[in-house]
Amino acid sequence: MRNLVRALVISGLAVMASPASAGGLPDAAPEQLVRDWLSILYSGNGPKVEAILADHFQVVMASGDSFIKSQVAGVLPVAKSQANVSDIVTTRSETIVVARYNLEIEQLILGKPQTRLAPRMTIFERHADGWYVTAHANFAVPVAPDN
Repeated sequence: MRNLVRALVISGLAVMASPASAGGLPDAAPEQLVRDWLSILYSGNGPKVEAILADHFQVVMASGDSFIKSQVAGVLPVAKSQANVSDIVTTRSETIVVARYNLEIEQLILGKPQTRLAPRMTIFERHADGWYVTAHANFAVPVAPDN
């Protein structure tokens, strides 16, 4: 019985330590959390994106569009170039990281092309199994289509 309990505890610890089983982002410096978030966001993989969003996640865009976690998979941006992140400034507590930064990327948002340097803000919250994105704001005013 003691060996069975020991085996269950060891296998449980292995599962908890496995990055594949963790829903959130792994522990990292705040700047790396930003880069990991953007990498997953622009991967186009809806389930991967949803796996790192807190249940209470919200996103707001300068266009006035806003979404909650259950809507994100249907409105993911489509990257047309590599994301170039600059000017990252972070503040943090033990369980919250607030990051503001500039992002330059060629992308489609809601089917509309957007390309330029734009300020962003992302808030991460630490849970037992990793860091989750709780809020994101994109301050890039949408480009008006040519008439």
